[in-house]
Amino acid sequence: MYIVFKNKKLKEICSNFKSATIKFGGKNAKKLIQRLNELNATENLAIFIKLPQTGFHELKGNRKGQYAVNLIQPFRLIFMSEIDEDKFNCKLSDLEYYKQITTIKILEVKDYHD
Repeated sequence: MYIVFKNKKLKEICSNFKSATIKFGGKNAKKLIQRLNELNATENLAIFIKLPQTGFHELKGNRKGQYAVNLIQPFRLIFMSEIDEDKFNCKLSDLEYYKQITTIKILEVKDYHD
């Protein structure tokens, strides 16, 4: 899967273990890099969501259209699809829709429950 980032600062943090460690601590940095490697290694989101350890879930409310995966509790890696969702929402099952997602945009790493 192809991964883009919301901004250069986030890309630097997510691309550099030392930067990630400074920002999120060692355990979260390790898990963040692991999740990004897992995302990068899959062809599409349908393959990735089959990995049970990721804790993949769709967000709701004001975060509708975004997805999250678990890091070290309570932190999550939050991202969105880079495809036109309206084109697929009504025409494909969830699995078929997720197969179309081959590019994602990383939005943030945070505890969105606070």
